[in-house]
Amino acid sequence: MILAAHQPCYLPSIFFFEKLAAADVFVLADDYQYTTNNQINRTKIKTTIGWNWMTLPVLTSGYSGQLIRHAKLNSDYNWQDKHIRTINSNYSYSAYFDQYIDRIENIIQAKKKFLFELNLDFISFVINELNLSTKIMVSSELNLPQKSKDKLLAMLDKTNCNTYLANSELTNFLKKEEFETKGLLLKFVKPAVKRYHQLFGEFIPNLSIIDLLLNEGYESINFMTLEYKDEK
Repeated sequence: MILAAHQPCYLPSIFFFEKLAAADVFVLADDYQYTTNNQINRTKIKTTIGWNWMTLPVLTSGYSGQLIRHAKLNSDYNWQDKHIRTINSNYSYSAYFDQYIDRIENIIQAKKKFLFELNLDFISFVINELNLSTKIMVSSELNLPQKSKDKLLAMLDKTNCNTYLANSELTNFLKKEEFETKGLLLKFVKPAVKRYHQLFGEFIPNLSIIDLLLNEGYESINFMTLEYKDEK
């Protein structure tokens, strides 16, 4: 059984869903500390002038050290209309825009209080559209230890998995030998870029999943693959 895990991101990257699709169990790591300047509250889309961020406003002042699952969206900003306008202006000519835009807008306009709730709605939407059968679990419900490596090993135990898919940039932190002594496998993966149709010129890899979905629709799963890195 293969396990993968990731922080619950906003309109996650294609790589996020490539790992999810390759796993038997995928854990949304919601009990890690919320940090800024990553993709928990923002996503990369393609625009007429290249890629750009779409960012959610999150309450951080006075919330130092909060967990991802406790992070609240800042209701003082009307980010919903801005994000809908951005998606419409950059994807209205994509092949599957009409197929998905109403549901995407409905999720954005739902006015969720917590960031995790919004992100989970989008993740669930994509899982359904790609017809993925991976079992989704939430780390805060697994009663895991706090230390990072112990948490990961406990996660494998709690999910009855013996193989973990780790991002290739973690090779200096996670060691295969430590897993092998416990009868577990550690595999490092990275996106294996497969070109698909995009608007606006030169291809840009690993954008938000909506870039792939709006351009390729039901065929999106055929453009999703991983590259396994063989570590000595």
